[in-house]
Amino acid sequence: MKTTRRDFIRLAGATGLAWTLPAYAQPVKTPSLRLGVGADLHHDLVPDAPERLAALVKAAHDFQAHAVVQLGDFCQPKPANLPLLKQWREAGLPQIDVIGNHDMDGGSTPEKTVAWMGLKSRYSTQVLADYRLIILDGNERRKDNAVKGYARAIGDEQLDWLKRSLAIDTLPVVIFCHQGLDGIDGGIVNAAQVRTVLEDANRAAGGARVRLVLTGHHHLDYLVQVGGIPYLQVNSFSYYWTDAKSAGGRFPADVEQRYPYLKQVLVYDRPLFAQVELTSSGGKVVGRKAEFVGGYGPAQAKIPITTNGHAIVPAVSDRKW
Repeated sequence: MKTTRRDFIRLAGATGLAWTLPAYAQPVKTPSLRLGVGADLHHDLVPDAPERLAALVKAAHDFQAHAVVQLGDFCQPKPANLPLLKQWREAGLPQIDVIGNHDMDGGSTPEKTVAWMGLKSRYSTQVLADYRLIILDGNERRKDNAVKGYARAIGDEQLDWLKRSLAIDTLPVVIFCHQGLDGIDGGIVNAAQVRTVLEDANRAAGGARVRLVLTGHHHLDYLVQVGGIPYLQVNSFSYYWTDAKSAGGRFPADVEQRYPYLKQVLVYDRPLFAQVELTSSGGKVVGRKAEFVGGYGPAQAKIPITTNGHAIVPAVSDRKW
């Protein structure tokens, strides 16, 4: 069954969470942080990325989020994509940008991509709502880890910077990185080194100072605890990638001609993202569920229904920890 552009995406209002701070509360001691989080929009591969991005921004406003986050693989840095960047910059909320490997497609470099996006640096730190936010760049290469394909490491200089950033204050911490840091195949090659730094920070604080690590890249939906730290993998806004090409026909012919990779991805029929709330007692995710466009999922693509021990699903699950 062919899907028209109107049918291609069903934007639905996200669940809003009411939140008030009692007058007697001490924000620094019991902070709450709310984030609208999306990952792997891949504007260059799908025809409706602006609508998917708009859905996240609307949900973040409804959620009264402190900031809206994109975890990388946003779009290629080229003139044709400036309208999408303008849309993002006009979100009306603070934006947190993570650089993904595909953000350098088309011959760019991390430095050029950062400049195109108007960012000051590849990795950075800031304080928001009494949380220290640390944004990492996972697109470095290490001499001791010869990895083919896209670079996916945290270099020594950045590791030292991470240690210094964690030592600035004693605020609770949220880490952002495009590639997985929990040890997943295809993630950061020296993830164990990064986890050691984070776990050392917890030990020095005498408790769970690092409250959450947020990643994208893998287009999966899971939460794991490693070394006492929760690692949340946020599914793609848009699709799951496969190397198996279909015969097409899930979209109008002109759409498939303009976006040829649609024939080998399992597209979600509505945008996926996470509404994340952290408090001193734990965390909560309000997610979204979708369907595969045209009913074309792993079985139809003749690929395994799991990868790295996690199911391939068109969802960001609700979670609480």
